[in-house]
Amino acid sequence: CFCFFFFKQKTAYEMQRGLVGSEMCIRDRERLEAQKEIDKIRDAEEKLYQEAISKEWGTGEELKEMEKKTAVEVKEIKQQYAENKGKVIKLLVDNIMEVDLELPEVVKGNFEK
Repeated sequence: CFCFFFFKQKTAYEMQRGLVGSEMCIRDRERLEAQKEIDKIRDAEEKLYQEAISKEWGTGEELKEMEKKTAVEVKEIKQQYAENKGKVIKLLVDNIMEVDLELPEVVKGNFEK
C-alpha cells in the first residue's frame, strides 16, 4: 500500500496573514510592557499624592477629629437657625404690618407740600 501525502504550498496572502498575526503578538507584547510601565509610574505618583495630602491635611486620626468638630459646629448652626428662624419671621411680619399705607401727597398729585 502506497500512501502519498500532498502538501499544499501557501500562497503569498496566507503567508502575509501569518505575518500579521505574529506582528500583532509583538505589538501586544509591547503594549503590555508599556502598560506595566505606565502602571508603575501611576502607582509612584499616587504614593506621592497621598504623602502630600497626608502632609498638608494630617493623618487619618487628625482628619477624624476634624470631622467630629465639624459635625458639632454644623449641629450648633442648625440649632441657631431653628431658634432664629421664628424670630426673623416675626420681625418681618411685624414690620410689614406697621407700614403706613397712606399715599404721600406728591403721589396724590399735590406737589406743593
